Amino acid sequence: MRACRRLLIMTIVSGLSAVPLAAIGPVAASSTVDWIEGGLRLSVSVPLDTEAAVLPAERRTAQNAIERALPRLLREQLFPVIVDSYRTVGDLAVGDPRIMSGLEDMWKTGASEKSAMAPSLTSLDEAYRYRFYPHLISLFIRHTKGYRPERRLTHAPADEYTGLVIYAKGPLPVRGIQGENSGDVLVPALFTRIFDRDMNLVLERESLDPAVLTRWGMAAYTDSVDLSGYGDRVGDKPLFTAARELFGEYRTDIIISDEAAAAILADERNIDMITQGRILIICDL
Repeated sequence: MRACRRLLIMTIVSGLSAVPLAAIGPVAASSTVDWIEGGLRLSVSVPLDTEAAVLPAERRTAQNAIERALPRLLREQLFPVIVDSYRTVGDLAVGDPRIMSGLEDMWKTGASEKSAMAPSLTSLDEAYRYRFYPHLISLFIRHTKGYRPERRLTHAPADEYTGLVIYAKGPLPVRGIQGENSGDVLVPALFTRIFDRDMNLVLERESLDPAVLTRWGMAAYTDSVDLSGYGDRVGDKPLFTAARELFGEYRTDIIISDEAAAAILADERNIDMITQGRILIICDL
């Protein structure tokens, strides 16, 4: 009897091991950058052999393949993100082991948004969201304390504002480029700069403390003129102005009017406002 039971168990195990495993193909990835939320959505997919039975073990194998590939895939998808007027994440990461290691470690900070088999059972699809603040931006902060922009002496009366809203939609002239094709659109970046018409610097990344930058970046971006969701950023009495020109290889920097620059820099309270990153940029996203 025992021999019969042993033979039966061996037969069952042998039968299970004969079930074909779902073949795991290469992990593919795509991503979209959401500047409104300040992050990157990463989609990954592993193709499965449709001729094989997709058992729980095979799904786990596919998930393991994704987890092993995530550090590399995330790094590659972050490379095109623009850091400042002339450099991308990839530009700064190449040759800098600290940044490269930090990019690969970011996979641990992701929030899972999806993990499901495709309806056809041909792939396992997963999606993650990674925030730029504080995780990505911290890799590119070198200063330890923000410097205060110099106050401008002006006869113009200065009012106190709770934030700065810059309208930068549509093609704008690009400083330093002449001709009929000189118009371009603003490109969001981790770090932007603001100038007046004479190219005097109003604000740059080093003007903000690292704690401010890691909290929410230099500025928020939106493509809507509805400000109802940005009260915590720009308050109830922001200064409204329009971008006059763009600057930089990647068109990330904004030139505003001299009047708007003076309204900001003529009052210590407004200087405090911009160095706290209380800036909202309305642009084409």
